[in-house]
Amino acid sequence: MNRGENMYKKIRILIFTVLVVVISAAAVYADRVDTGWKGYGLYNLNKSQVIIYNESDTITINGEDVSAVYEYTITNKSGKNITVNFGYPDNGIYKFSVHDGSKFLSYKTRNPDYLVSNYGVENLQTPDGRWYLFNMVFTPDQTRTIKVTIGAEMKKEDNDTYKLSFFKDRNYSYAIKSEKTSFSLKLADFKPYSVYELDGIKPGEISAEGSITLSFDKSYGNGASIRYQPIDRMAAGKVNASTYKKPKAIVKAFNEKKYNDAVTLCDEYIKSPADSSLNLEQVKYIRAESSRLLGKYDEYLSAVEQLDISKLYPGRIRYKILLDRLDAYSNLNNDEGIGNILKGLIPEIQQSNPYLLYWLDQNGYTLSENEQVDAAALTEPENPVISKKSKGFDILGALINFITALRESRWTYTILGLLVGFLLGRFTKRGKRKKSVYLFRD
Repeated sequence: MNRGENMYKKIRILIFTVLVVVISAAAVYADRVDTGWKGYGLYNLNKSQVIIYNESDTITINGEDVSAVYEYTITNKSGKNITVNFGYPDNGIYKFSVHDGSKFLSYKTRNPDYLVSNYGVENLQTPDGRWYLFNMVFTPDQTRTIKVTIGAEMKKEDNDTYKLSFFKDRNYSYAIKSEKTSFSLKLADFKPYSVYELDGIKPGEISAEGSITLSFDKSYGNGASIRYQPIDRMAAGKVNASTYKKPKAIVKAFNEKKYNDAVTLCDEYIKSPADSSLNLEQVKYIRAESSRLLGKYDEYLSAVEQLDISKLYPGRIRYKILLDRLDAYSNLNNDEGIGNILKGLIPEIQQSNPYLLYWLDQNGYTLSENEQVDAAALTEPENPVISKKSKGFDILGALINFITALRESRWTYTILGLLVGFLLGRFTKRGKRKKSVYLFRD
């Protein structure tokens, strides 16, 4: 084998090795990263013989804030007096309490090393953060009911979305599976364009107010998850992040529903912008929104037509604007305007966003038969929204979603760079070791 072929073989091995290691590292990172809301259940850390007969979960999501109340009815099945070491993994928790119906139970926070040394736990499968621990004493066959109240603040993922997962940890070694579970999730200030991805939740299971109610009998299947983006809050938050007074005053007036004041402040700032780091299109958007909320639909439609939507944050705000334009045209009895939007929107979301398609259909936004034929000929969107179907498992779709996640994650490029440098160093060093040496002797 000549030198060129040998180098080509090394490069192929290098590329293959990098891909395998990066994919494996990214998968581990995705499982262990403490973003979004994992919806952890109750953990039995000393594996005592107890059963949860009934579990009732009530979760409210408001932007990045989580309020969760878990009620458990627990029975001792050991036939003797026992002390159970219960625990909850941390997930951005800032408020925690346990009440047994008559009093609050004491609890402590400890790191995973404490669990290993005191309870002998192995392979927790949760992020390496602190744990909230409390003990309960049971007499033989005793049943006790507790209420766990949690307040938490979520962290966004790299693509600026929040993933809410539920029951996906119930197959972990120390997690307890309940005999019967009722589950209620409320997305505050819910808007249909906020839904980014559904898994294990059907579009029809989300109410118009953003409530989801599920029930489970022993088996949780693959659990459930919803990825969402509080677009309205994030758009206003981008302006409020400015260190200048006027942008903050704009958002304050807007949040207080003083829309006329918001319009005035926006006009003043647009005429004389001060913060070079603040995208002026974001302020123009707040102004347009204020006009819409004042019922000035012609003014709103004119304003959004002049916006450079590609510069707005977050990127999915275009779906909000499209739905708001539909509402404005509806209020103006402009069927042509409605039809023009639907011709482009419906073909785009038929595969990429089943919930938004469902919402449009439920609210009477559909295409006529002729329009459906015309729409079918339209090309696919350049940047389709990632989604999952709750029925079956789409291997190709899952692979595409995974590759997309790798591409969007900053960790991918960090790990890739380190691995390339390391492996190139190893190959170079190995090549030097194998360099031929000629000895000349008398």
